[in-house]
Amino acid sequence: MAYDFEINKIKKEIKKRKAKKILLQFPEGLKTKAEQVMKQLKGYDVWLSAEPCFGACDIKTKGFDLTIHFAHSKMLPNKKVIYIETPSDLSIKKSIKKAIPYLKKTTTVVTTIQHIHKLKEAEEMLKKTGIKIIPAKKGKRATYKGQVLGCDGSAALTEAESILYIGSGYFHPLFVSFITKKEVIQANPYNNSVKIIKPVQWEKEKYLRISKAMNSKNFAWVFSTKPGQKFFSSNKVPKEGYKIIMENITPEALDYLPFDAFIITACPRIVYDDWKNYKKPVLLPNEYKELKKIKTKDLKK
Repeated sequence: MAYDFEINKIKKEIKKRKAKKILLQFPEGLKTKAEQVMKQLKGYDVWLSAEPCFGACDIKTKGFDLTIHFAHSKMLPNKKVIYIETPSDLSIKKSIKKAIPYLKKTTTVVTTIQHIHKLKEAEEMLKKTGIKIIPAKKGKRATYKGQVLGCDGSAALTEAESILYIGSGYFHPLFVSFITKKEVIQANPYNNSVKIIKPVQWEKEKYLRISKAMNSKNFAWVFSTKPGQKFFSSNKVPKEGYKIIMENITPEALDYLPFDAFIITACPRIVYDDWKNYKKPVLLPNEYKELKKIKTKDLKK
């Protein structure tokens, strides 16, 4: 398996922009490829960002003439940033064949940026078996039709009976299952496995989070300085809510603060992926709203 890092494109852009100091940003899973890229950019003043990179929303430019951001498609317009989508050459055929028996008569196919160029191939394979393809949509924050992000699975909101997700990991297909309220069949081309993911797990964890926060009295709203994670405006915060602003939101940073619970307005994966790692309750804004409704009903009884 190999990824296309588009080295020639990067060199042309460096020359075109007359950039002297260059920053490379990789997501965690691709940082192991950093030396490979840096070797091919010898002769330039290239720096590697070793800080966590959570997506296309998380770009860093301060102190550099140019930032090369790998493995995500363009989300934020910034003249100092080049997005290198880094497609994978991995074959999807075996995993798709294994997934076919689990699919219904009408299916929508979605995937991440690494496999988006294989979307048509997957659809053609399914059509040959008699499955009708309901084309995926273009998500609110996505670049391509059929592309899903950690914070945007709206590409899968179609009338199809089943959804096929191509890719590894658990979060993306689980998120798609949650917002569509349908089973998602995951075809993983990295190990040619197939999983059936149901929305019930997501709902269960949501109410566990709400239950954990039920007795909390003072809530703090947490805002991120990351340029693409400003999902919620501070003017929507209730007057009784405290406000916190920070860059990297972690259990170590929040748990010692003098508040009972936190409402995370930044990347939803902070809550979805890591809520069990926090000693204190963490909620999303819509979960806090639901908590307030439950408390109001209890008071009226």
